[in-house]
Amino acid sequence: MIDQLQALITLSQEGTMSQAAARLGVTQSAVSKRLSSLEKTTGKQIFELQGRKTTLTPFGLHLVQRSQPLIAELRDVFREEIAETWGVISLVVDQSIMIAWGADTLWRVSEKLKKESTIDIRVQRGLITTELVRSGEAMLAICPGYCPTADLEGDVFLEEPMVIVPSRLQPFSLREQREVGVMTVKKHSETWQAIEPRLKRESRKHGFRL
Repeated sequence: MIDQLQALITLSQEGTMSQAAARLGVTQSAVSKRLSSLEKTTGKQIFELQGRKTTLTPFGLHLVQRSQPLIAELRDVFREEIAETWGVISLVVDQSIMIAWGADTLWRVSEKLKKESTIDIRVQRGLITTELVRSGEAMLAICPGYCPTADLEGDVFLEEPMVIVPSRLQPFSLREQREVGVMTVKKHSETWQAIEPRLKRESRKHGFRL
């Protein structure tokens, strides 16, 4: 029942069967079977297919609202018991961090801790990392940016060095060029939200304009 309800909750957050399956780490068919089983158990329709998009029925939405905090609490209990008994730390890492520096760093950390505990690592994208902590599916999340919320505690883990790669790799100086055209990540991304304040500080410090 927990897996069935988790499939429904994940579907409500992701919007499509394929994205829900990717987040849960199962096949799309497995998600569909879990939802169908949940419908048989409740005797009510919980979702409707509209092309690739999946829409929850009013009963499906009601079920999500009622079950989500309960599932999160149950997962917290299981995680705490597993961590205390077996020393397992469940960690979710943003994929951009894993590609950049996370893989090597976490391997070295796990090697140091392997006699005391095991790190169970999942790789996800964007805001899903914090949502997995919020839902109880992970104990900790490492993600770009710093966005503290009322229900989660957060702190700055590392500030990565920022590097400007000049066009055609030709040397240039910020002191000589007061306005520099820079191609960067999308402005709505978590990474840009994290680095924009730093860039503004640097622009005041070195006298160039963003």
